[in-house]
Amino acid sequence: MRKLLLLGMILTAMSAMCQNEVVSAVLQTGSEVKYYTGAGALVKAYNDAAQSGSVITLTAGSFSTPTNITKSVKIYGQGWETDAEAGIAPTVISGGLNFYSGSDDEPLTDVVLEGVYMTGDLSVKQTDGMVASKFRSTGFVINGEKASSITLRQCYLDGMNVGGYSVAGLDVHNSFIRGRLYGFDAERQILMDHCILRQNNDYGSFRAIYTNCIFGSGYHTSVDSGSTVKNCIFQGASTEAGIQENCWFGVNVSTLFTDAANMDYAEGRTFTLSAPTDYIGTDGTQVGINGGTYGWNRIPTTPIVKSLQISVDGKRLNVTHQAETR
Repeated sequence: MRKLLLLGMILTAMSAMCQNEVVSAVLQTGSEVKYYTGAGALVKAYNDAAQSGSVITLTAGSFSTPTNITKSVKIYGQGWETDAEAGIAPTVISGGLNFYSGSDDEPLTDVVLEGVYMTGDLSVKQTDGMVASKFRSTGFVINGEKASSITLRQCYLDGMNVGGYSVAGLDVHNSFIRGRLYGFDAERQILMDHCILRQNNDYGSFRAIYTNCIFGSGYHTSVDSGSTVKNCIFQGASTEAGIQENCWFGVNVSTLFTDAANMDYAEGRTFTLSAPTDYIGTDGTQVGINGGTYGWNRIPTTPIVKSLQISVDGKRLNVTHQAETR
């Protein structure tokens, strides 16, 4: 069991260290491990996965998408942007991923997604308990009411659309949302915590709980009066939100950060505040994407191998290795 677990880790690390010469996926279901190569590796691994409990680990490189994920699986990539210092090249999924069980009475459970760059949307319904972290996608979409206990963190989204559904718990932590929010009228069951909301391109009613966030232009007219807004920085003058506590309005974004005179996203941006001690929430944490429980960090949790020796004795694989987390 231990060696099979290490095999998946080793194959992933070897591919990453070899400049992604082999695009591959490792499927682990219990003690069984399977290995797939090529752009279709994710599709093949998913097709062979169990209905629940399987883990798929992807190397850097480009993969075609299974599109519909109707199994309770965990998918781990190598990252969603290049970071030479950390030894990361992106895992790109060509298209989006739709997570749904196909049954309102039997939702997907214990779903995990980490370290991927989707060229389409991340879409969910019929899920109960999902953690998606350190990923990038064109948007996040809830397509039905049977969605609950969803957590997004440390991610980049072009926009969010919850469709007006009463999702029973959507928490978004330490994330960058570039574009519009839509359908945020789920009676404040949405938490936006330590996020940067760059630019609202579609004024509307966005009812949620906003804590320790930074709002770009446009949002001061769009936060619904049924919302709660605490410890937030606004580029605009004021907000219509009914409950406000310890907020800053009319802040000059050109001097807010140390790494750029704007709120635009770029690879490697840290969004470090120029005066972090000036923006401390009533909860004692720094306002913005670097504060709170999940500080801005795009590096996946998958391990890397520092040294490796492999030999084959008949059908037996002998492995000596040294690994560390990133």
